[in-house]
Amino acid sequence: DNELSVVDGQGRTLTVQQWDTFLNGVFPLDRNRLTREWFHSGKASYIVAGEGADDFEGTMELGYQVGFPWSLGVGINF
Repeated sequence: DNELSVVDGQGRTLTVQQWDTFLNGVFPLDRNRLTREWFHSGKASYIVAGEGADDFEGTMELGYQVGFPWSLGVGINF
């Protein structure tokens, strides 16, 4: 559960909240042992405050960035 606020170029404050988030790791549906799959559930909302807040338009997109620290080893055998 967390909250993040940012002020845009027009002085409006955008506050985004998320709560009740849960990631359920499941066995990979493609049976590949090198992949991972999760189901996500949760709730989110946003509030815009400031002059012109009633005219605010936008799209809320939720997602995750997933990275894996991997490098290809290089070796030389003689």
